[in-house]
Amino acid sequence: MRAVRSVAVAISFALPSLPSWADQTLTTDQLKLTGIDAFDIAVEELPEDASQCGVTLQQLKTQVELALRKNGISVSSMADTLYVRLGILFDPQIRSCFFSLEIQIHGFVRRDFGRLHEQRIKATIWQRGLLGTGPSQNTSRQITEALAQLLNDLCNDQLAANRASAQGKSSSQKNSK
Repeated sequence: MRAVRSVAVAISFALPSLPSWADQTLTTDQLKLTGIDAFDIAVEELPEDASQCGVTLQQLKTQVELALRKNGISVSSMADTLYVRLGILFDPQIRSCFFSLEIQIHGFVRRDFGRLHEQRIKATIWQRGLLGTGPSQNTSRQITEALAQLLNDLCNDQLAANRASAQGKSSSQKNSK
């Protein structure tokens, strides 16, 4: 009986220190987004061919802002940067557009330079991209759909990372009471 009680006491002390099951299922990309609850949006200037393909900078920025807010993610100039890059070429002979669309999260990371020196540097901590092509009259729609897919991936990763983080905090707060 005494051995069973000792094991039960040991387990009750060990359990709160173990990571939650939710933390164990996060991908490496999701873990990088833990603690990030807002983004500053930066859209790279578009090449001249973008207008031939029906795409504007404002259209991209608006789509990003709406997707974040729809998922409960704030937009703030004081946050890590969500960077949107669209490379696009228009071929007038075949009236088609070719594009490369990428989104990245730029955030500060700690870089250890030895025992006495540590530095925070800005780095890409998350990124996704797609390539596409099609007739110029369909390109705007294709880019909108591609950006929606990339933003969906980002929002899912961000929400998963921060839901697990919030669950871990709430369970550790319950265990400390």
